[in-house]
Amino acid sequence: MKKIWFATLLLFFLSHGAQAADKNLRAITEDGRKVILRTDGQWLFDTTQDKSLPKPSNVYQTNVPGFSVTYDNTKWKPQPSDTNGLQVFRHTTYPLFSMAISDEMPATVDAMKGVALYHAKKADPNAKIITEEMRKIGGKEILTLKFMAKIENLPFFYYGNYYANQSGNVQVVCYTSQQLFHKYENECQQFIDGLKIK
Repeated sequence: MKKIWFATLLLFFLSHGAQAADKNLRAITEDGRKVILRTDGQWLFDTTQDKSLPKPSNVYQTNVPGFSVTYDNTKWKPQPSDTNGLQVFRHTTYPLFSMAISDEMPATVDAMKGVALYHAKKADPNAKIITEEMRKIGGKEILTLKFMAKIENLPFFYYGNYYANQSGNVQVVCYTSQQLFHKYENECQQFIDGLKIK
């Protein structure tokens, strides 16, 4: 009887162990980044969003009809601004800032890269683009840039979405220090991906 019980238990653990081995593990690194640990020993960043609970949100309407930014109002607070077409947001917990810049000047998405780099190089002649890619948000092709620049000798990392058409242009950018960016990259991405284009 003991042998049958032991064999049943062994079979149970082996079958459940095999099932568990087939599944990837999700983990959070010490610096807050989400990763997937694959069964083959490889790992990758977890870019999936938790859609199980609706997030509280507000909508910032830019001064260009058709461009808006939806953001989590429990995490981001608008800051006072007296500049037309510019709204700065501050994260309620982390040392993160975001901004939405828009105007009615028609442009192209390609031109927006030049505008972003021009302004970065005005502050820091050594500013450089780290990555650039075209992505789709709401069916529209947008430019996503990551770049580094020093402001008053402080190294910053910028992560933004850029879009333009005949109605105008919009930039939604999140920034923090270069040392902290990877720790808070997911928070930045959630904010900049709030860009809505009609």
